[in-house]
Amino acid sequence: QPEEKKEDDKDILETFVEKIYTPAMTFRSGRCYPIAIVLVCTFLAFGLIGLGFSTQIQPPDESAQFLPEDNMLVEVPEELSDDYIPSEFSQYAQLFFAFGIDRFDRGGFNRFEPGKNRGEVKFLDGFQFHLEPSQRLFNYSCERAKVFSCNEDACEGGRLMFQDMDAIKCFLPSFQTWFMNRNNISTYNATESLFYSELLTYRSTDTEDIDDLTVSDKLALIGFVGNTLRYVRFDFYTTIKDDRPTVEKAEARKVADDLADDINAYKNQIGATTMGDTAAASSTWVQVEAELGIVAGFYSGLAISFPVAFIVLLVTTHNLIIALLAIFTIGFIVVCVISTIVWQGDTLGIAEAIAGVIVIGFSVDYVIHLGHSYIDAYHGYGISDRAERFNHASVGMAATVIAGGVTTFGAALPLLATQHRFFPTMGALMASTVAFSLTFSLMFFMGCLVLFGPNGDVGDLSWIAEKLRLRECLEKIGVMDCLRKIGLVKATDTKQHAGDTGAKKGALPSV
Repeated sequence: QPEEKKEDDKDILETFVEKIYTPAMTFRSGRCYPIAIVLVCTFLAFGLIGLGFSTQIQPPDESAQFLPEDNMLVEVPEELSDDYIPSEFSQYAQLFFAFGIDRFDRGGFNRFEPGKNRGEVKFLDGFQFHLEPSQRLFNYSCERAKVFSCNEDACEGGRLMFQDMDAIKCFLPSFQTWFMNRNNISTYNATESLFYSELLTYRSTDTEDIDDLTVSDKLALIGFVGNTLRYVRFDFYTTIKDDRPTVEKAEARKVADDLADDINAYKNQIGATTMGDTAAASSTWVQVEAELGIVAGFYSGLAISFPVAFIVLLVTTHNLIIALLAIFTIGFIVVCVISTIVWQGDTLGIAEAIAGVIVIGFSVDYVIHLGHSYIDAYHGYGISDRAERFNHASVGMAATVIAGGVTTFGAALPLLATQHRFFPTMGALMASTVAFSLTFSLMFFMGCLVLFGPNGDVGDLSWIAEKLRLRECLEKIGVMDCLRKIGLVKATDTKQHAGDTGAKKGALPSV
């Protein structure tokens, strides 16, 4: 047995554990442990309630705001917007529709090094804009965008495009007028060489007398590479404000994709196949994908963390029963932490998703220490009875776990006073995780060990291997020889096993 401290050397936590916590948990009335039973049932119910609340968490219903309203970085832009005349479309998402783009080749892209080999545009072979069907398709696209409906919450006025003539940049109608004035023929009747030479000239000519497009606008809309036209595009501002919730913008994006499908269907109808398909592109969609990806990563993190945590618990404790009890405890801790977001009236935004993934690890810490100490009581000190093993784990580890939880909880408190929203969110989730981890570990998990924790080697991997006669199977298929060669199994164990008639048949050797 480990050497016991003198009464004068024990701190307040150790005294609490020895004099109050351990006797209360092991208090016995007849064959029952009433306090342990009440605690296990209470926290089981609490965990199930937390599971119910955690399923009610919703995505944010407003744009993410990371700083308080009175912060300088929030107030200054608002004052500039109020005191100076901003662009009419500065707060709205802009869409880009391009023709002539085949694909974006990202063959050498490594997502773990996003700044390198970002990709290369592959233009459509055989792109021919001078043909009449191609021009008619482009003009149809511009006109269709002006009247395309959008009934999603993110759209204003029931239209996808902002209802203002300056909201759209569509160069072809003005180019056709400019071309007619210079050549006295329609662009539909022009030769290929004349069409492209005039388009190249128009691209670098100031034509403010017939349109509002600047030279820089036309350089972006008309894509010449050298003297070859590779793509054309038109842009317009939508009625989707940038500060709309991500979920609403994601729904409005589907409407933009419907517009692209409408244009592509018309392309096939009139035979403008040399233009290729178009798609709705926007920098706003990049933000939407990033935010949705972070939230999806939260759920992916949960899905990955539980199997990994179970494997770590199984490897650390070498006991299937302890690992299962621990993983159920961790599950209850996690759902209760998620429930605190719901109880506070918050939603699962970017800050909550990032902080949530980070604090999941705290829920494993205390359970694994207590579980390992319970197992060590048998393998290290020969204590077989579950109540005595609980006493060993409680006296040896509970005070340390409580002390660690108190310091971690204290470390989370300063984050609550910070300005950036992520840090108070991180602090609140961190503090709640520590609180739930401590209470569930000491009350629910340890209560389960008192009531139905394993006696002796029941549930140990060696015990399971013995019941399944696993060693004989491994010997037959040659796995044991491999383990001996690489040093994971001691050769003495094999000899002992072969010569010791008292050895448990089928048990795994020491590793």
